[in-house]
Amino acid sequence: MERDVTPRLTCAEVGFLWDHYMGNSLNIGMLKVFLAKVEDREAEMVLRYGYEAALKIDAAILAILTKAGYPRPQGFTDADVDTAAPRLFEDTGCLYYVKRMVKLALPGAAEALVNSQRQDVRAFFSMSARLGEELDNRATHVLLTKGLLVRPPYLPVQKETKTAREEFMGSVLGGNRPLLAIEAAHVFGNMMNNLFGNHVVAAFSQVARAKELREYFYRGMEIANKHIKVFTDTLHDSGLKAPSTWDAMPTLSKTPPFSDRLMLTLVTGVTAMGLGHYGLGLAASMRQDLAAMYARLMTEAGMYLTDGTALLIKSGWLEEPPGAPDQAALALAER
Repeated sequence: MERDVTPRLTCAEVGFLWDHYMGNSLNIGMLKVFLAKVEDREAEMVLRYGYEAALKIDAAILAILTKAGYPRPQGFTDADVDTAAPRLFEDTGCLYYVKRMVKLALPGAAEALVNSQRQDVRAFFSMSARLGEELDNRATHVLLTKGLLVRPPYLPVQKETKTAREEFMGSVLGGNRPLLAIEAAHVFGNMMNNLFGNHVVAAFSQVARAKELREYFYRGMEIANKHIKVFTDTLHDSGLKAPSTWDAMPTLSKTPPFSDRLMLTLVTGVTAMGLGHYGLGLAASMRQDLAAMYARLMTEAGMYLTDGTALLIKSGWLEEPPGAPDQAALALAER
């Protein structure tokens, strides 16, 4: 019999595969509900592609983990969704969800790829990235053709290059130069992330079964609105236009199509994604006031994420990821 010489999974490979599975499992449930109520044919084709891609990813991850001897993650199942519930999101909102889903998954797949050594794991994350790229292309095309895609601001074409002067980094007290293109891109992107997050928590605050969760989601709306205003004002201060509305409000349904566990997990995931993008914005900003702005907003978003994670644990909904053994517990356990 030929001996299997496949190397063991590293902690990086296990961690990225497990995280990818959990996010993908949640997206399968979301897309299943979207597909049950979608009305627009073009939107349905995008959602169908996303759903089939998510099923393919699900099967590939499980094949790698189970072969390595890891138990199947609990993830999310049909028990977490109700496809018979009235629609909570319009078709446009579903397409925006797909765009944000890919924005979260694509960087994760790229990070996982460069931190993986096993060929089957690398091949999987390459496949996942290709599927995500194609899904984003399809969603973007439909939104563009329907005139629903919100573009970042335009800048006038500069005729010459310039060398930075001493005042380039500015001051936290104000009187700063206009935004650079990359700074404006991050400000705009973070504003759009908050518009999406506001859309999600507004919908979930209507349908969550637990009062504590409805209050938590409503608090998220207030934080998102505050951050949207900060980013909008920052763009306006440089004479750049910001979108005034998010053209995808939730319906007025109060019937939950998702379990409280799924909704809270999604909101904590979106918040964590937002924190990561705040960090990218901070790193790309060369004005001192922008760095201070991101640090302040990250503190508030971080507290919201911490409280959401605590709610997951309190409710018994947080599935603990694989980790290193607890040597103290092993050594001190009663025999």
